[in-house]
Amino acid sequence: MQRAIIFLGLLIALAPVWAESQPIPVIDLAPPIECWYHSDFPMLKARMDPSAEIVNSRLYFRCSLFQDYYFVDLEAEDGLFTAVAPQAEESCPQVLYYVEAVTRDFTSARTPERVADVTSTSECRRRFPTAALYPGNDPQIVVGSTVAGPELAPGFKGIGVSAFVSATGVMAGAGSSGGSGALVAGVAAAGGAAAGVGVLVANGGSNNTPPPPTPAVVPPTVVSPPAVTGPPPPPPPVAEVKACVKFEPINAQVDVNQPLTIDGRCSTGGSNLTYRYDLGDGRIKEGQPFITIVYSNPGTYSLTLMVQRPETSVTGARLVDEDTIRRTVRVRERFVTPVPAFDAYNLQPDSCSSEFNASATTGDVREYLWDLDVNNDFGEGVIRATGRVTRYEWDGGCFNNNGHATVRLTVVGLDGVRKSLTKDVNVLRSRQLQPLSTLTTSLSTHLVATEGARAQVVLGRGQAQPVAGGSRSIHNYAGAAGRNTVEAVLMTPLPAPALWRFDFSASAHFVPGSLRLVNGIEVSRNDRSIVVRFSGRAGERVRLDYELAR
Repeated sequence: MQRAIIFLGLLIALAPVWAESQPIPVIDLAPPIECWYHSDFPMLKARMDPSAEIVNSRLYFRCSLFQDYYFVDLEAEDGLFTAVAPQAEESCPQVLYYVEAVTRDFTSARTPERVADVTSTSECRRRFPTAALYPGNDPQIVVGSTVAGPELAPGFKGIGVSAFVSATGVMAGAGSSGGSGALVAGVAAAGGAAAGVGVLVANGGSNNTPPPPTPAVVPPTVVSPPAVTGPPPPPPPVAEVKACVKFEPINAQVDVNQPLTIDGRCSTGGSNLTYRYDLGDGRIKEGQPFITIVYSNPGTYSLTLMVQRPETSVTGARLVDEDTIRRTVRVRERFVTPVPAFDAYNLQPDSCSSEFNASATTGDVREYLWDLDVNNDFGEGVIRATGRVTRYEWDGGCFNNNGHATVRLTVVGLDGVRKSLTKDVNVLRSRQLQPLSTLTTSLSTHLVATEGARAQVVLGRGQAQPVAGGSRSIHNYAGAAGRNTVEAVLMTPLPAPALWRFDFSASAHFVPGSLRLVNGIEVSRNDRSIVVRFSGRAGERVRLDYELAR
């Protein structure tokens, strides 16, 4: 008894020294999740010190509309701890999350709780160009649940989730309601940190707790089944192969070069199905049930999914069961909404011959509609005309009201939307003819993370300028008022796909919002810049057009 008291005293005396020797993990999110995607998978990367001592680290998250936290485990990879999280539902406004890590000595640390707005991929990349996302199609996420049943976290999609682990430790496949596998000891309580960590494996061991004592085993009473007589029962029925496909956006309607997600995992017929997509434009995609594609040309496409089960063993014969489903995909031409602008001139001094010119209008216009002399100041009623430039010979009435009249221009965009501008003009004002001149402007380009690569841009009137990969380049050149083009070409191959940013923010003559991608794959944009993805092959090119104004 005396020895036990002495030993306990030593433990108490040494406890502060032992505690001081245990380093608290330092967690640095690199970078943090600034916004949570609803159409892609957010990816978190963290640096932890001391990394060699970390035995368990998790990303805990919840939709702001619900109280319970869910989690995914982080994996160590090249000195970083990474995790892929599920997509949020668009109905979830924000996601709250934090990271917790535990060392071999059970010392734990966690980051402050952070808040991420739920946004689209393009909007997130516009706000945070370095925001990370999972580059593949199906990350096979395992989600730990804070509730008793293996249910998907409310406010998050099931796309990309392969399994759930309930708070009681029961693991089930995505979409199922039961089944057992590994038991997870430790799930965050509602609004709190993890209750514990560690995975209890099939042999009863643990990565942080000793195995429980083995209970006494009582042999069960064996009851012999009754003898079976008659013919054997028929084999269980084989599930019918049925093709199914879902889209994101759900109406399967996108703009040119806008990503379309196609998900055939709702198909039924077993786990050994094969998938073959005919995209309707000559391309075939095989293997994965979940794909993301873009169409480079506008139009209506008939997309076909064929689902096959290669072997059916009802009679022992080798058969092929299959089903096919067809859906229509509509791809719209991306265009710039027009903004009306016009002017009026007198074509001949001291005459009533007038010209109305809408050349200053920006955007993509399908039709120009004029209402001349809306208030009937010249006594001829409202004159209606069409065309970008229209002329009218007044019957002497233009000298009334000192040549002033109210004119309205209505422009019709490619989508049928109308925009109007009404203003007072003086039709007796002579045109101030000016010689055609060029506009000096500039463009900034950045071929991201491609050191050593060579490329070029062709600007204005065929002016080619070199681009060095990995560095920002400023191109000064002569453009013209109106629509201009820029063509970017890779001269050397790249080892991996890359992003190329084109930025007109420093151009004094650039018309904000006029930038349009003619061909290529767009990643993000704002009113003055655009980011385009290149696959990396030599000779690959994209084409942009835009508006310059005086």
